[in-house]
Amino acid sequence: MSVWVQSEHGDWDIALELGVHHEKRVRALFEGDDGTIEVKADQMWHTTGNVAVEYRFRGKPSGLSSTKAKWWCVVLTNKDDPKQSDMIILWETKKLKKHLRVMMHRLRKVSGGYRQASRLLLVPLREFIPLPRETLVG
Repeated sequence: MSVWVQSEHGDWDIALELGVHHEKRVRALFEGDDGTIEVKADQMWHTTGNVAVEYRFRGKPSGLSSTKAKWWCVVLTNKDDPKQSDMIILWETKKLKKHLRVMMHRLRKVSGGYRQASRLLLVPLREFIPLPRETLVG
């Protein structure tokens, strides 16, 4: 990975130090040097426009509420082939919890999963990824 910046002379140089830093961080995630990752796949996002985040199962904390993982990964599956992914979103778990806490009061909470035993937050994709609206398509 490289990050491109324009030099004061008008030429393009590679900001190798920053690129190498982030490359090492991402590599460490997948090679196990930077904590654990909890991975969840969401197959319904195409239909609902939401990311479902489990927080209780059979009345007890689960999912995001109970994870010990440093990283929380959501795989948005492909509509035609759920074994393929359209997007992979990676959050530092503590930052995601903080992000969702702020909007918790206005998110829909539903039952779902195995025998409807899970409680889920339905987070609109536009709010799950906190970017300016015009940045997101759809």
